[in-house]
Amino acid sequence: MVSCFRKHSSVVLLLLLALLALLHGLLGERAGHDDVLIIALLATLAVGAVEAAASGMLALIAGGLATLTFCTVMAARWFRIESAVQAQPILLAIFFAFCALRLLQKVLRPGLVSAGKLYDAASIYLLLGLTWSALYNWTEQRVPGSFHVAGDSSLRPVTSETLLYFSFTTLTTVGFGDVVAVRSLSRMLASMEAITGVLYVAILIARLAGSYGQREARDVTGGTHEV
Repeated sequence: MVSCFRKHSSVVLLLLLALLALLHGLLGERAGHDDVLIIALLATLAVGAVEAAASGMLALIAGGLATLTFCTVMAARWFRIESAVQAQPILLAIFFAFCALRLLQKVLRPGLVSAGKLYDAASIYLLLGLTWSALYNWTEQRVPGSFHVAGDSSLRPVTSETLLYFSFTTLTTVGFGDVVAVRSLSRMLASMEAITGVLYVAILIARLAGSYGQREARDVTGGTHEV
C-alpha cells in the first residue's frame, strides 16, 4: 500500500494542488466552507511532504514544516488567533517554495524524463502560483492597499481568492489588468513572479530537449553497435 502510494505520489500531488486552487477560488469567499478547504490543504501538505522528502533529514524537515503550517492554518481559521493569522501566509509560502525546490531538483536530475517527472514539473508550476499568492496575502496584511481591483472603490482588503487569481495571471504573464500591484513591495513581488514563470518554462523546455537529445544519441549509438 505504501509503495503503491509512493509510486503514484507525483500524480496525486498534482491533482490535490489543482483541487486546492479550485476549491479556494470557488469556496473561499463563502462562509461555512472552512472545513472543506482545511481538509484539502491537509491532504496537499501531507502528499507534498512525502513527494518532497528523499532522505531521513529531508523527510523530517518536510514533515515538520507541513505540521507547523497546518496547525497555524487551523489556529488562524478556526480559533482566529491573531499571531497565527499573521504567520499563516508566510508559512504557506515557505512550505510551497520548499516543495517546489525539491521537485525541481528531481525534474532536473540527469536521466530520461518519466511520467512522474512531468507530473512533478506541472506541480512545480502550481506551487509557484500558490507560493506567490501566499506572499501577496502577507503583503496585503503588512501593507494594506498594496493591490487595487479595478472598479472597486471600497477600502476593504483584497481577498485571498482575488490574490490567487492575480498570482496565476502574473505567473503566466497574462496580466488582464483588472487587479494591479500599486505599492513598491507588491510590484517587486509581481515582477519577480513574472520573471520566475518565464524562466521556469524556458528551463523546463531546455531540460526536455536535452533529454530527447540524450535519447536520440543513445539510440544512434545502439544502432551503430548492432551494425
